[in-house]
Amino acid sequence: MTKYNFLCADIGTTSLKAALVSDKGQVLSFSKIEFTSTDKSKIALEWFEALKESISALKKNQIESLSENKNLVDSKTGTLNIDAICISGNGPTIVSEDGTTLLWNAPVDSSLIPDIKKILPPELSEKFSHSLFLPRILAFKNLYKKQFEKQKIFSGPEYLIWSLSNSQITILPEDRYEAAYWNDQVLTAIGGSTTNKSSPEKNESTAIKSLPSMGPFVKPGFNCGTITKEIASQLKISSSAKVIAGGPDFTVALIGTNTLQQGKLCNRAGSSEGLNWCTAKPVFASGIRTLPSVIPGLWNASILSHNSGDRIADSKQAYEKENNVEISFSQYIKLCIEEKDKNGAQILQELSDFFKDGISKFRTLSKENNIPLRETVMVTGGQAKNPLWLKHKAECSQINLATCEIPDSELIGDAVLASYGLGLYDSIQEAAEKMVKIKNVFTYKK
Repeated sequence: MTKYNFLCADIGTTSLKAALVSDKGQVLSFSKIEFTSTDKSKIALEWFEALKESISALKKNQIESLSENKNLVDSKTGTLNIDAICISGNGPTIVSEDGTTLLWNAPVDSSLIPDIKKILPPELSEKFSHSLFLPRILAFKNLYKKQFEKQKIFSGPEYLIWSLSNSQITILPEDRYEAAYWNDQVLTAIGGSTTNKSSPEKNESTAIKSLPSMGPFVKPGFNCGTITKEIASQLKISSSAKVIAGGPDFTVALIGTNTLQQGKLCNRAGSSEGLNWCTAKPVFASGIRTLPSVIPGLWNASILSHNSGDRIADSKQAYEKENNVEISFSQYIKLCIEEKDKNGAQILQELSDFFKDGISKFRTLSKENNIPLRETVMVTGGQAKNPLWLKHKAECSQINLATCEIPDSELIGDAVLASYGLGLYDSIQEAAEKMVKIKNVFTYKK
């Protein structure tokens, strides 16, 4: 049976993470490249170089499992033999053709963002007033008028996809996400003319909505074409590799934890934290944010904590300064659990209570709405690297926790989409079922 291997890359705010992943979901190598540029308005120009550096690192970081993939790196040319490259990243970051960048979290003076309700006609205002992208697009337009009027405009991962393939697209996670983006009428209202183009043939059904400068909507897993020969030569990867659309990091993280069936749970825990529950109908309750799933007909209910990881990181830093020591994150969590650092112990307890209360709330809503709730939570992000913390959370909340092949499930999600985009599976759900592997399970004492 033919084996396929994928280069998966996720663009973060401060770094690019990449992995080589097989079509079985096996992680063959991993790398993380920190961005060094101090000019955040041109940070997108660093993404390609970071990808190039990550490919070199991936070759050097080959782990034992690569013995089964002897042909992955050509011994004579050093070419990385991959079948596809899939790109995901944060948003709503806006980038123009020359690399001018407005990051999703870059502070912008409110005077640069007109009130969307005032510039949209009433028939559009209600639907698009909470768009994630329109405020950033308007700010970019006012900050960089020349680029906006004369150049192609992208979101984050789409810019790198264009750099690799010359394909200009916009990744719409699912049709129901249109309100978070735009349509032709909205773009006309904010000062742009529109063109309608026929939909790409593979993997999407929506009509294309675009400005001449903005790419058409496609779905995660869309095959954007073959990498250009010039870029393949620069990166030293297969010239036949296909470039596959990933999507927003939140979407691909849920794919990479296989949170794609009713009842499944995912805890995305890094600097912030989100507890996610896949449902077959929208759930509305205090403290719950419900968004469409990437899978038509399904929904994702979330309970969010915006600074959980940052709080414990700041506490660790304060402890190290006070005691004139440097310790690992795992060592600090151990100190907190043992209550040897009172401040950290209190924060850890509050974070554990957030998770426990979230699970309790989901259990109540499960009964009230007759929606199943699985008794295992897939964890991704920084906390997935800390077994002691996960064991502690499992005990506090009385629910099992599990981690995947790699803590950064966005990269597994990219591999799932690459497999789907190449036609190895008929659906994203089928690909995720086959490729997402549980590596560790953290149980609680009953």
